[in-house]
Amino acid sequence: MQTRTYGDLFKLIQSLAGVRAFAPSEQDDIANLINRRFSEIYNESPIWPRYVVPSEPRLGTLSQIIPYTQNSYVITNAGVSKANGLYEQGMSSDLSDAYTLNGSQIRFTISGFTGSDEDANGEYQFNYATSLSGGSGSMENGEWVNTKTPGYRIRRYLFSDWAGPTGDFWELSSPSSSVIATAPNKTLYPWLATWSLGTFSGPDETYNLSNGGVISENTLSAPAVSSGETEKSISLYTAGSGFGKAINFSDYSQNNGLLPTPSSTYTQDIGDFIRIHRTEPFLNNSALEYDFYVSFDGAHVMNVVASIEGVYYVTYKAPFVPFSVTSDYTNSAVEVPLEFFHYLAHSTYADFLRMDGQTDKAFAEEQKAATYMALELERIDTRSNNNSLNQRFSTYVNKQSR
Repeated sequence: MQTRTYGDLFKLIQSLAGVRAFAPSEQDDIANLINRRFSEIYNESPIWPRYVVPSEPRLGTLSQIIPYTQNSYVITNAGVSKANGLYEQGMSSDLSDAYTLNGSQIRFTISGFTGSDEDANGEYQFNYATSLSGGSGSMENGEWVNTKTPGYRIRRYLFSDWAGPTGDFWELSSPSSSVIATAPNKTLYPWLATWSLGTFSGPDETYNLSNGGVISENTLSAPAVSSGETEKSISLYTAGSGFGKAINFSDYSQNNGLLPTPSSTYTQDIGDFIRIHRTEPFLNNSALEYDFYVSFDGAHVMNVVASIEGVYYVTYKAPFVPFSVTSDYTNSAVEVPLEFFHYLAHSTYADFLRMDGQTDKAFAEEQKAATYMALELERIDTRSNNNSLNQRFSTYVNKQSR
């Protein structure tokens, strides 16, 4: 989208004031007033095109809470359609692979326990947590939790605190924190290990990105699974001859050809929640929309279709980030949204006049600034018409977004 520079904005305010340069103390005041007005116009609409992010997949917790901040990547154009989606941070402290495709939606089952530990049987789901510790060393962040009896949980030691093949790497513990089963294998997922008790059954394939590679905007480079590992986890792209060399998903061997380079986008913080859907909306088909309420820890999704929903599609407003310019104001190349440019200039000048006691002139400039704001807001209304991302369409049969 179009922008102007902060230096241009500052020079325009100087021109409106009829001065060649503000005094040093006035320059700092002007900078503070610009940020004040920047915050004001940012909050004037929930759907400024520059800040609105439509239908981005986001991880929900076991308590159906979507937090404001998440450590995850959205991958598109991976060359294999089923490899696209939300890669969520899992156990990641010092093993190679950290991000798993739709990790919170993966379920695996345990069976074979009897007697007092019979409740250990059932379905398990990943729950991210921090600062875990074990009896003989430090544990990885995160744990796999029994969806029916959450007191049963599976944790994994840090590789650096692992005693090797003769020691325990995975632990299944009871609600009383007693260890009831262990596995020595260095695997990414618990169902791929060989356990001392019970039968563990999980998905045949999982897709992951590597914490040991380079993951940044529009760049994806990940080393292959470490030698000696036997799990069926699939690293999408390997190192070696450069990123873009892909895995052949039919036999898990390196493909001689190059598939399209994927696009990776890190999930930014959420400023304001706008809408939440169960599946991807605003595309072709209708999508079920959820009601929610917001508190300090995120959006609490209500009446989900299944109590173990993992990924939601969130339309949100990106967070406000004030200008950080503190010196050399007139030469700053920091970008200013073009749609805010003239409002910021006239409203900041109005504040300056008011600060100088020229209230009548300040009122006139305030009116000009209000006109610029109204014009930009009208553009949003005209563009949106009846198909706004901020508008809900409901019938007695269902809720749709059209």
